Amino acid sequence: MLPARTALAGVFRMCYLHWGPIYTRRATIMFSILKASAGSGKTYALTAHFLRLLEHSSRAHAPASCGGAAAGYGWSEIVAATFTHAAAQEMKGRVIRSLKERALDLEKSRAGHHPASQFSKQAAAERLAVILRELGLLNIRTIDSLLFTLLRLSALDLGLPPGFEPVFDPAELFEPLYDDIVSRAQAGDAEAQELLAAACRGVLTYDDPGGFMPSTSFRERLLEVFGFRAKESAGFAADTDALQAALASEHAAYVEACGRLADAIWNLGLSCDKRFLNFLESQRNLEYPDEPKDTAFLKKSCLDEVLNKASKGKATPETEAAYAEIAARNEALRANLTASLSCLAYAPLAALAEEIVRSLDEVQRQRGLLLADRGPALVRQLLAETGGIAEAYCRLGLRLRHMLIDEFQDTSRSQWGALAPLVAESLATGGGFLYVGDVKQAIYGWRGGDARLFDEIVHDPQIAPFAGMARLDNLPCNWRSAADVVRFNNEFFTRLGEPDTARRVADAMLPKADEALREFFAAGVAHTFADAAQQVPDANADDRGLVRLYRLPGEKVGDYEDAVKERLHALLFDEFLPFRRPGEVAVLVRKNEQARAIASWCIEWGLPVVTESSLRIAEHPVIRQLASFLAFIDYPLDDLAFWEVATAEWLWESPEQAAHLHSWIAARRPPGSRGEPLHRVFARDFPGIHAAYFQPFLSQAGLMSPYDILREAMDRFGLLEKLPEDELFLRRFLEIAHMADEEGRHSISTFLEYWRSQGLEEKAPLPESMDAVHVTTIHKSKGLEFPVVVVPFHDFSAMSRGGLTTWRPAGPAGASQDDGPGYLVTEQSAAGPERDVRLAGALAEQLHLLYVAWTRPVEELHAFFSLDLRATGNKQLLDGLSVLLEPYELLAPGDVWETGARKPMARREPEPAPESIACSTAPSSPDVEAPYRPMAWLPELKIFRSALEEERFEERRRGTLVHRCLEHLVPANMDGPFEDDVERALRAGLRGLADPHDPAAFAVDRDVVAEEIAAMLRWLLAQPRYPLYLQKGRAEPQIMDETGSVHRPDLLVSLPGELLVIEYKTGQESPDHATQARRYLKLLDRMLPDPKGTTLAAHIVYLDLQRIEEVRHAG
Repeated sequence: MLPARTALAGVFRMCYLHWGPIYTRRATIMFSILKASAGSGKTYALTAHFLRLLEHSSRAHAPASCGGAAAGYGWSEIVAATFTHAAAQEMKGRVIRSLKERALDLEKSRAGHHPASQFSKQAAAERLAVILRELGLLNIRTIDSLLFTLLRLSALDLGLPPGFEPVFDPAELFEPLYDDIVSRAQAGDAEAQELLAAACRGVLTYDDPGGFMPSTSFRERLLEVFGFRAKESAGFAADTDALQAALASEHAAYVEACGRLADAIWNLGLSCDKRFLNFLESQRNLEYPDEPKDTAFLKKSCLDEVLNKASKGKATPETEAAYAEIAARNEALRANLTASLSCLAYAPLAALAEEIVRSLDEVQRQRGLLLADRGPALVRQLLAETGGIAEAYCRLGLRLRHMLIDEFQDTSRSQWGALAPLVAESLATGGGFLYVGDVKQAIYGWRGGDARLFDEIVHDPQIAPFAGMARLDNLPCNWRSAADVVRFNNEFFTRLGEPDTARRVADAMLPKADEALREFFAAGVAHTFADAAQQVPDANADDRGLVRLYRLPGEKVGDYEDAVKERLHALLFDEFLPFRRPGEVAVLVRKNEQARAIASWCIEWGLPVVTESSLRIAEHPVIRQLASFLAFIDYPLDDLAFWEVATAEWLWESPEQAAHLHSWIAARRPPGSRGEPLHRVFARDFPGIHAAYFQPFLSQAGLMSPYDILREAMDRFGLLEKLPEDELFLRRFLEIAHMADEEGRHSISTFLEYWRSQGLEEKAPLPESMDAVHVTTIHKSKGLEFPVVVVPFHDFSAMSRGGLTTWRPAGPAGASQDDGPGYLVTEQSAAGPERDVRLAGALAEQLHLLYVAWTRPVEELHAFFSLDLRATGNKQLLDGLSVLLEPYELLAPGDVWETGARKPMARREPEPAPESIACSTAPSSPDVEAPYRPMAWLPELKIFRSALEEERFEERRRGTLVHRCLEHLVPANMDGPFEDDVERALRAGLRGLADPHDPAAFAVDRDVVAEEIAAMLRWLLAQPRYPLYLQKGRAEPQIMDETGSVHRPDLLVSLPGELLVIEYKTGQESPDHATQARRYLKLLDRMLPDPKGTTLAAHIVYLDLQRIEEVRHAG
C-alpha cells in the first residue's frame, strides 16, 4: 500500500491532468520558486505573499484539523519558516505593521506597492484584531521551532520527555556521560578502562596530542566525535586490524607491480628516462607502511609517453597494463595511507563515543533534553509512518496548508528531509509552497546548509509530481545600493557567470586538482552567477556611489595587517568621519580574530566601536584592569596584576605620567632581577598614590566582598566620571559581581574563578542609539546594509581543519572496497570524490562570501587586498581574485582603482568637548589629612561577614545533595549487601561539589553531612521492598497534565498490579507533602487505561525522621 502522502499526491496529480483548464492557473501559482539577489526586497516580497494568503484565509484560525478537509484554510495554517529567530521576528513585525498601517488608512498604505494594499480599512482592522488576540498562532517561526513543535506533540510516542528542550551544544549532554564512564573506570570497570586507554593510545600515537598536558585536547576530540556520532543513525567501522591487513595487501601488490614493470623494461630492452627507472627501483623496495612517492611519470596517459624516442611504439600490452596498474595503485595507496593514520587515531575515540552514546537516550529522558541535531531525523521518522502527517496535524490542531521557506539556500538536507513530507502534503491537498533564496549568498555550508537543494528539490520523489506546476520568479532590482555600486557589482560578478572566466578562476583556485574537479567547480560557479546582474530602479538611477579597490603591500600577514591599519586609519579620519557619523561605517571581516584586532585599533584611536568582542566586557581594558585590581588585592605578590592597574591611564592625571612608569620599572627592576613585591617598591617611590588608592583596600580585603570592593574602587577612582563612555561596561561588571555575591561567591578567589571560567562571554547591553563604527563578520552582516562598507581582508581559508567524515578505503579503480560502515577520519585526510565535492563547495562558499560582503554597502565600498599574500598559505580566494581583478590594472602594491563618485556631503560640525568634572579624589593630590577607608559609611556594628558560617551546608543545598545521591542509589543485588551501593551513590552525588564556585565545596561540615546522607541511604535500603523499588523505579519521570504542565515525582515504580509514587523529603513533615502526592496519584489515575486493576499509592519518605507515610488514592 502506498503511504498516505504519496497516494494523495497521485490523486491530486490525476485531478490536475483531468481538469487541467480548471486547476492550471491555481496550481501554477501555488508552487513558486523565488530567486532574490542582494538588496532585491526579499523580505518585502515574502511579507506581501504572506498577506495575500492571509487575505483569502478564514477568520477562524483553523477550520479543519482532525476532521475531514474543509473548504479554505485558516490564517494560522499559513507557515513562514525562516533561518534565524531575528528574521522571523522581523517578518512578523512587518506583517503586523502593514496591517496596522492599512487599518489606520495611512496614505502610504493606499499605494499599490504597499504589502497590505489589497485589504480594505475595515478588513485590515478585523484581521489585525484577530491576530493580536491569538498572536501565538501567527506561524512565522524558524525551521527548528516548527520541527520541535511537532516533536513535542508526539514526544511520548518517540520515547521523549513531553516538555523536552532542544540542546544545540552537545557538550551539555556530553559532560555527564563522560564523567560517568570515567567514574566507571575509576571504580574498576574493565571495559571502561580499556576503552579510555585505547582512545588515549590512539591520540598519543597517531595524532598531535596537543602539548605536555593532552587531557584537554583529548576531551575536545572526544566531544567532537560524540557530536558527530550522536546525529548519525549508524555507527562506524572499528576493525582497524582488518583495515591494516587490506592496506598491507594493497601495498604488496603495488610493490610487486613496480618490480614486474622494471623487469619487463629491462628484459624488452626499452629505453626510458633514467629517473623513471630509479623511481621503479625505489618503489619495488618500499616497505609497509611507507607511503608511495608521487611522480609526474605516472600522470601520463600510457607507458609509451614515458619511453624515449628510440623505444616509442615498442611497449607491449602487458607492460602498458602494468603501467596503468601502478598509476592507479599509487594514487589509491597514497590516499588510503594518509586516511588510515587518521583512522587509527579516531577509531578508538569512535568506540569510546559509541559506548557513551548508548546512554544518551536515558540521559535525555532524565534531564528533559534533546540534542538538536537529532530533531530532523525524529520528525522524518514520525511523519514516515502510515497516517503520520494526519496524526501530527491532529495533535497540532491545524494543518499546514501554505508553506513559505526563507533563505532556502542555507537549509540542510536533514531539515529538508523533515520538511519534504509536509510540503508534499500541502501541495497534494490544494495548498501552496513558496521557497525563496539566492545560491550566491549560500554561506552556511559549515553548519550543514546545502545550496544544491535549491535546484534539486523539484526532483525530490515527494515533490516531483508537482514540479511541472512550479513557477520560477526573480526579483530583478537592487533597491539597496547606489547605481554606481550596483553597476560595479554587476560587471564584476557576472564575469563569474561566463564559462571561460569561471574555468580560469577554477584553474587558479585549484591548480593541483584533477581536470574533472576543476570542470565541476567551474560549471557550478558559472551556473550560480549566471543571473548575478541586477537592474537599478528608476528611483535610484541618479544615486551616486563610490567603489574603490586598494592593492596594499605585504607578503607576510603581519606586514599586510600593518598596511591595513594605516589605510583604515586614513580613511576613517581623513574621508569618513569629517562628513559622516561613526555609525554609518561598517568593517566586514571573515574571522572573529580579525574583528577583535580592528576593534582594538578603533579603541586605540579613541573611536566608539560595536562588535561582538567589543561588547564582551571581559575584553574591555578598564574591566581587565578592575579584574586585575581584585587579583592584586586577593594576592598582593601578583606583580603582573598590580602592574596592569598601576599603568592604567585613569589612575594618573595624564597618559604621559602612566607611560613614565615603564621607564621607572626599567630602572627599578632590571630584566632578570628578583626582589621584593612590586607594590612595595611602588609604595616607596609613589607613597601618596599607594597610600590613597592601594593600601586602604589591602587593609580591608578580608572584610569586603568582591562586589563591595568594586563598588568602592569605582567611586574612589572616579571611573564613572572619568570614563562616562564606559558606564555600560562598568555597571554590567558590578551587576555580575552582585549576582555572584547572591549565589554565595563571597570571596575574591571564588569570584575570580567564576569570572575566568564563565564571565568571559558576558556582554554589555547595547543601546539602540549608540553611534559607533560597526565591526562584524560577513556571516553576521547578511541581511544588513550600511552606508559605507570596508572589507579589509580577503585571505579566506578554504576548508575547516577539524571536520569529521566517514571514509572507506578506495581500490585501484577508485571505487570503495566496502559498502559497510565507514571509518571515522578527519575531512582533510579523506581523499576521494566526496572530499573533492566538499572542497569545491568550500571554495564556492568563499566566492559567495565575497558577494555577500561587496553587496552590503548603500553608498560606498572599499576593498583591500594583497595579491602577494598568495605565497603564505591556503589563500585560494586571492588566487581567484587575481583573475577577476585583471581588468582593473592593479599592477603593483599601492595602486588604487575607483569608479563612481562620492555624493556631496557637508562637513560635520565638531562635537563640543564634554565639560571637565573635578574629582576630589584625583590621584595626583590624595587627601592625606583624612585617610580614606573603604565602606566608611557602614555602621560600626557591622564588622565582617563570617566565612565559616557562610560556608556551611544550608538546608536547601543539603536537600539537593540528598536527592542527587538518591538518583544514583540502585542496588546491584536486592538481597544485599548494600554498602558498595551506598558508597557509589554518595560518591556520585558528591562529585557535583567538585565545582570550586560552589561554597558547599569548601563547607566545614561536608564530612558530617556526607555521613548523615550515608546513614539515610542505609536506612532506606533496610526498609521492606525498597531495594526492589529502587532497582525497578524510574527517577524523576515527566508527567504532563491536560494543561501542558509537567510534573516530576522523585521515583515512580511500576510493578504488576501496582503503581507507586515515592517522594523523598528532608527536614520536618508538612501537609503540603500529602497534597502533592495526591496530585500525582490523580494524574496517574487519569492516564491508566484500566485503573481498577492497579493499586495506586504514594510513599512520603521522611529521611531525617526515618519514617514513611503512605498516601492512598481516594478513587
